[in-house]
Amino acid sequence: DAFAKLALLNDDAERRVKGGIYGKKVASPATGPVTITRRDCQYIVDGDVLAAGDICNVYRATRIEAGKDEVVVLKIARESADNDLVQREAAALQKLVPKGTADEKFYRYLPRLIDSFRIPDHAHGPRQVNILAMHSGFYSLVEVRRAYPNGILLEDAVWMLNRMLEGLGFVHQHGYVHAAVLPPHVLIHPKDHAARIV
Repeated sequence: DAFAKLALLNDDAERRVKGGIYGKKVASPATGPVTITRRDCQYIVDGDVLAAGDICNVYRATRIEAGKDEVVVLKIARESADNDLVQREAAALQKLVPKGTADEKFYRYLPRLIDSFRIPDHAHGPRQVNILAMHSGFYSLVEVRRAYPNGILLEDAVWMLNRMLEGLGFVHQHGYVHAAVLPPHVLIHPKDHAARIV
């Protein structure tokens, strides 16, 4: 634990040295909800990290547009150096599941992209954000493993694997490759074993 925390502090220090702000006081982030205004809508981010990956942090937010609100997910690049990876994900999702598509069969295997843009960050450089639809009732394979430490029924595992392979097959047919498909990248719905690759 101590070494993991030390490594994070070291990474932050190196990022600050690169950005020319090491040793300078930077305003601490605001506590409480943060509002991002974009075109005709607003995103109110509650600040709680849903997931933290190698490249992005994922937050729950409320999207408000024309008096209607919906819960969405913000996937924000941790480093401005990774903005291109987040942009590529958005471009791939736009091609795989275009807005207004009638092909619901394969949409169910992928997250739905709502918006993609860059936010300013004076401390670390601008960062790319992908806004994705919230998939309620899903659990990552990490959570499934934690809930069933002795394993799940073989029939359930087969259903999940089939759904994952169908989704990956769809992606590969369109010329894309999902790098490592790790347990945090797969969401499972317990009722129908639906799988989403995120």
